[in-house]
Amino acid sequence: MTGLAGQLPEGERLLWEGSPAWRPFLTRVYALPWIALYVVALVTWAGAAGNWVAAADYAALALFAFFLLIILGYFSAKATTYSLTTAHLVIEYGIAFPKAVTIPYRRVVSANLKTFRDGTGDIALKLDHNRGLTPLLLWPNLHLSGLRPEPALRSVPEIQTVAAILSRALAAATDTLPAAIGNDAQDGQSASAIVAAE
Repeated sequence: MTGLAGQLPEGERLLWEGSPAWRPFLTRVYALPWIALYVVALVTWAGAAGNWVAAADYAALALFAFFLLIILGYFSAKATTYSLTTAHLVIEYGIAFPKAVTIPYRRVVSANLKTFRDGTGDIALKLDHNRGLTPLLLWPNLHLSGLRPEPALRSVPEIQTVAAILSRALAAATDTLPAAIGNDAQDGQSASAIVAAE
C-alpha cells in the first residue's frame, strides 16, 4: 500500500485502501480469454488449411504474448492502489511511470456498481465533467460510457464492503443520505446500482 494516510490534508481521513485482484483484473481488463479464443481460431484455421508451419508459428507467438500479458497484468494490478478518503478517491497506478488521479467526491454525480461471482467487482464514477480525464490517462482504471471515460475501481475484492464505504463517504461529502446499494446479480450476472446521487 502507499501509506496515503500520512500525506492527507489536516482533517481528511483514510477510510479504505486496496488493490485489484490480479486474476480477475487480467481476465477482464486485458481480455485474455477473448485473445486466447482468437489465437485458437487462427491456429485452427492455419492447421485446417494444411499450413502446419504457420500454425506452429502462431502457437509459439501466442504463448509468448500470453506470457507477456500475464506478467503485465500481474504487475499492473500490483502497482494500482485505490484509496477512499473522507473527501476524495485517489487512484495511483503505473508500473514504470507511476501516476495518480485524485477525484473530489463533490464532482461525482453517481456511481455504478458491477459485481461478479468471485466476489470482486467494478465501480464506475460518473462525473459532472471529464475535463483532463482522457482514456489514455485513466487506462486501465476506467469504464467507457459511450465515448465518455469514467474513472473506475476495477476487479476490487469484497466489492460490496467497498461500495458501502464509498456510498457513506459520498453522502457525507455531499450532505445527502447514503443510497441503498442493491445487488440483484445471480450466477455471475452483473448488476448496476446507484451508489450515490446529487
